Amino acid sequence: MAEEHHFIVQKHARVLTSGEASNETAYLWIACHGYAQIVDRFVKKFKDLDSKKHFIVCPEGLSRFYSKGFTGEVCASWMTRQDRLKEIQDYSAYLSQVLAFYQEKCPNAQLILFGFSQGVATISRWIVDQAIKADHLWLWAGMIPEDLDPKRAHDLIHPLDILFIRGNQDEFITKESLSKYQANLDLYQIEFADTKVFNGGHRVDRQVLHELVEHKLST
Repeated sequence: MAEEHHFIVQKHARVLTSGEASNETAYLWIACHGYAQIVDRFVKKFKDLDSKKHFIVCPEGLSRFYSKGFTGEVCASWMTRQDRLKEIQDYSAYLSQVLAFYQEKCPNAQLILFGFSQGVATISRWIVDQAIKADHLWLWAGMIPEDLDPKRAHDLIHPLDILFIRGNQDEFITKESLSKYQANLDLYQIEFADTKVFNGGHRVDRQVLHELVEHKLST
């Protein structure tokens, strides 16, 4: 009979940043990309922001694969259903290490946690798993998952300033999925501080992002 075992191994993880990290940095962003995205492109979504005020940190998912089977661009994922709890532990520990490293470089910055698509679930699970304290939580075109501990989710996510953003033509966000999402929010007793619906599909729109930063972050 086969027996399953797990080993903790050392692994290189890639992180791209944008901006200048200093004592004058007002906002430190930890921004998690979506499924099958390449972090090189994802970080460019933030290039219009003031580089002295905003320091953007884009960690790459630990699982890489080819976008077209055996060919195509190399992209990444945060997790699959296989060994899901171990994968959550792995990326949560990784993200906490990244956060600690860059918070030392931006000691006076407010912390913004930003997730797009699969990155929303990633950020949510990380907050609950590691008891992450932040100032703002921006959830773009993704769902807070239904598998969180309800009390921890409420205690750790509810106090955050939560902004939910989605496109009105997003093919992954239907009336049914929004209804399910609301059920999850009700379960955790979480409310959004604000919601932004823009004209577009399943993407981070750079102009919308820039406008939200100008409107929401006045420091």
